[in-house]
Amino acid sequence: MKTVSPEEWSPPLVVIAGMGMVGEYHHIPQELENWLKRAEVIVCGESFLPLANQFDSEKITIKSPLIAIIEQVKQLSQTRRVLIMTSGDPLFYGIGRQIGEGIGRDQLIVLPNVTSLQYLFSKLALPWDDVIPFSLHKEDRRDFFYWLRLGRKVAILTSPGRSPSFIAELLEHHLMNEMVDVIIGENLGTARERISKVTPREAASKHWEFPNIVAILPKVAVEKTGGFLAENEFLHDRGMITKREVRALVLSALKLRPGDVLWDVGAGSGSVSIEACYRVPLRAVHAIERNPNRYEQLKANICNFHCGEITPHLGEATEIIDKLPPPDRIFIGGSGKDLGTIIEAVLKRFGKGKMPLIVISAVLWDSVNEAIKTAQTHSIHASLMHIQIARSVPLGESFRFEPLSPVFLITLEP
Repeated sequence: MKTVSPEEWSPPLVVIAGMGMVGEYHHIPQELENWLKRAEVIVCGESFLPLANQFDSEKITIKSPLIAIIEQVKQLSQTRRVLIMTSGDPLFYGIGRQIGEGIGRDQLIVLPNVTSLQYLFSKLALPWDDVIPFSLHKEDRRDFFYWLRLGRKVAILTSPGRSPSFIAELLEHHLMNEMVDVIIGENLGTARERISKVTPREAASKHWEFPNIVAILPKVAVEKTGGFLAENEFLHDRGMITKREVRALVLSALKLRPGDVLWDVGAGSGSVSIEACYRVPLRAVHAIERNPNRYEQLKANICNFHCGEITPHLGEATEIIDKLPPPDRIFIGGSGKDLGTIIEAVLKRFGKGKMPLIVISAVLWDSVNEAIKTAQTHSIHASLMHIQIARSVPLGESFRFEPLSPVFLITLEP
């Protein structure tokens, strides 16, 4: 990449400058001040206007929708030097991504600065090279629970709708109150700056000023096991659980990727959902169960295994799935005679072309036949796997093998 100095700056190059922490705006480095002096147009949020007004240039205030501002910048930059003021590092959960995509990265000069995450950890005198960062500005994602279970530090950029109290309530609900410390930084870099170390329970009951950032520091890794869990580790109705070996094959068939959204239809005890969360950092899991008793077991297991990624839903799948965010993968583990109806409901919502990968477990041939028949009706590719597993049991001084009930796995792909 070509290095350009303020004196060499000419259209159509656009400068996007991080201005550091809020309280440090009056400490503008000389190099940044040179860029500001050369700008013919300064684009910034309202909070930056007092600073921008110190410079002799046209001012444009950033307002929604951002796409309109990007188009305006694109047009102006053809003939004028345009500088965009942002906080922190423009490319760290900032508008640098959208600006680069909108006007082209080859036309962008980025001047990074200190981020709120970097600033907070410097105040704590803690290294932050191992921190897993998240932003809840645009979406309610829960994959940070995966990293907390592994004992990794997490930092979350919040939004008014997803506040520190909201995050703390999730942690407390999933039994992590004694397992993590929560650090909340409010109004960082200003005269109202406050940094608090609290438990999730304490954080959940307080109001926190915005803007803020939340750091979650695990006291210990809380993963219960590195392998697949035994059936007796879950609360479940006798026999009504996907066996450990079958769970391994189900997850293999689902081909889950980091950041995926999973639907678990007929979730029962939630064993598949929980195993999935322990294997992959999933953005969200929606577990649907219609039996009230099993639904209570599902909720208890979710909390006991600290799986905040999973949202349980009580009711009929056909009535719930239209209200859920789109999935990347669907597992149907309990459906009974409604299997064909559930598949039809998925197809009605997404259509064949956008249908996610579906994996179905069944013990009855009638269920297999129903899935295949529905797939053939819609020209959907179906593949079958027959699983027959036998486990050793003691017999005198030796052992014998005792077979488990056969299971069919059906994979549906458009």
